[in-house]
Amino acid sequence: MWRAAKNIMPTKHNLLKKGINLDFICSFCNRDVEIVKHLFLDCAFAMTTLLSSVLCYRTPSDLHFNDWLLSILSCGDVMSSQIIYNTVYKIWLGRNQKLYQAKDSSPIKVAEEASKSVMDFNKWNFVKKGEQRLRLASDTSNLDVHFIHVDASFSDEGFLTMGCIIRDHNQVLSLAACRRENVQVEVLVGEAMAMRWGLSLAKDLNLEKIMIKSDAKVVVDCVNGFSKLVALDSVIVDI
Repeated sequence: MWRAAKNIMPTKHNLLKKGINLDFICSFCNRDVEIVKHLFLDCAFAMTTLLSSVLCYRTPSDLHFNDWLLSILSCGDVMSSQIIYNTVYKIWLGRNQKLYQAKDSSPIKVAEEASKSVMDFNKWNFVKKGEQRLRLASDTSNLDVHFIHVDASFSDEGFLTMGCIIRDHNQVLSLAACRRENVQVEVLVGEAMAMRWGLSLAKDLNLEKIMIKSDAKVVVDCVNGFSKLVALDSVIVDI
C-alpha cells in the first residue's frame, strides 16, 4: 500500500511518464486513464469488487487517494481495514493477470478471495482483546429471503453510477453489479433509479421474497407511500 500512497506503482500512466511506449487506458474499463485513484476507487471494476465484499463497501468519489487510505487505517475496525486493503491488493493482481496474461477476473471472485485471505490469516494469528472479527449473521427464520442492497453515486461530471448487491439468508453473495448511466439527475432521483434497477435484477433472478436496503430514507418513504415527491413520481411508478 505504501507504493500506492507514494504513487510509484507501475500503472500505465506512471510507465508512460517513464518513457515506456504503451496505451494509458485502464485495462478493466477501457475508458479512463489508469492512475492509482481510478484503478482502486473510480473504475467500475474496483467499485463492484468492493461493493461485492462482505462489507458492501461503497467507494468515495470526493477523497484524494491518500486521504482515503488514511481514513481506512484510522477507522478503528481492524478486520474491515484488512479486508479493504487486501481487496485493493487483489484488484492489482487481477489487473496484472488481465494485462500480461489476458485472463479476465470477476469482481465477485476477487472480493471472495480477498475476504478468504483475511479470514485465513486471522484464523491462525492471535487477535488481541478488543479487536473485532467479522461475523456474518444467519437468520434461519428467513430461509427464502434475499437481501438487496442498492446505492447510487455521482461522478465529478454529475453522471450516475448504481451499485447492487444481492445475498441470500446466509449472507452468501448471489449477485454483484455496477451500472453507469450517462444521465445527470438529482441525488434522490438517482437513488430511486438504483432501487428500481435492484428490483429489476431480483425479478430477472426470479426471487420471490426480498428485502431491499437503501440509505435514502426519503426514497424509501415515497416507495412505501409515507410521503410524496413529484420529482420521484416517474421512477416510483415503476417500482
